[in-house]
Amino acid sequence: MITVLLVLVPLVTGLATFLMKGKTARGWALFSTVVTLVVAVLCALTFRTDPASLAVDAPWIPQLGARFSFGLDGVGTAMVLLTAIAYVVVFLSAWRKPYEKSQQFYGLMLLMQAGLMCVFVSFDALLFYAFWELVIIPAYFLCSIWGGKRRIPVTFKFFVYTFLGSLLMLIGIIYLYFQTPGTHSFSWEAFRSLHLDAGQQGWLFWLFFFAFAIKMPVFPFHTWQPDTYEVSPTPVTMILSAVMVKMGLVGVIRWILPVLPDGAAYWGHFVMILSIIGIVYASVIALVQTDLKRLFAYSSIAHMGLMSAVIFSGTVIGTQGVLIQMFNHGIIILGLWVVVEAIEEKLGTRD
Repeated sequence: MITVLLVLVPLVTGLATFLMKGKTARGWALFSTVVTLVVAVLCALTFRTDPASLAVDAPWIPQLGARFSFGLDGVGTAMVLLTAIAYVVVFLSAWRKPYEKSQQFYGLMLLMQAGLMCVFVSFDALLFYAFWELVIIPAYFLCSIWGGKRRIPVTFKFFVYTFLGSLLMLIGIIYLYFQTPGTHSFSWEAFRSLHLDAGQQGWLFWLFFFAFAIKMPVFPFHTWQPDTYEVSPTPVTMILSAVMVKMGLVGVIRWILPVLPDGAAYWGHFVMILSIIGIVYASVIALVQTDLKRLFAYSSIAHMGLMSAVIFSGTVIGTQGVLIQMFNHGIIILGLWVVVEAIEEKLGTRD
């Protein structure tokens, strides 16, 4: 039951934040994130001793075989901890900066946290997809309302990119659903138990990978990222870069590798080539940036490319290394954004 609190705490407190004013909303939001961090630490400790007790399974849409199936595995535990830590750091770093309509700002930030948590703990494909999409909604409003110049076209591009990728994933989920036996199911176990031939796995791989590659992002699906990082308010940029991009990596590890192993094996080398091109390409472009946000945006593309390439190496030690690096990258990029915000606040420029 404690796993449900990871989603429920930021969801309920986020909705309550909309009813508050000014500094009250700011303090309430920070309190919520601290409570969520405590819950995340308890979940991580429980995972080490009794991971089965963290599983939650309840009916959601019985007619479709969809369920509230929550649980934690190794990657989920790491990402839940990272998300909880990131939000505390973000809210502390934004403590002295006033935001117009702050109750709406902090409310949307908490709703985004609830969506991220649900993505990381979901073991039902329809539930995973629903919250994969819902995360984008508060992110869209946060960027379009509190962002900088060009925020409307940039945010619209970000929304269209992610939405189109998600539609392809939905097609793949529906196809897999109808391949499950009996009354059909969206559960991760049912999907993993399917015996699909190599041809089916080949084209299904791309339906899922397009969505995940855009979110990471992997070259050449990266063009939304630098602009979005630049125009977003710094707290949102921190969450986008530290946590949200990890959704794609979690999707690959949880939904592609175990469900479509032949597809991943067949296309893995091609994805590694794209990822390595992205590492070199983004690093070279980062070298000539004059805006700190764009510098870190392009360098982040290179970091994610490295993790993407290693995931498809097909080695256990590589996957373990990626899990460590996902967490490390999140912590490091948070620190970098804190430095950027301090420089901009003191000097009035990101040049």
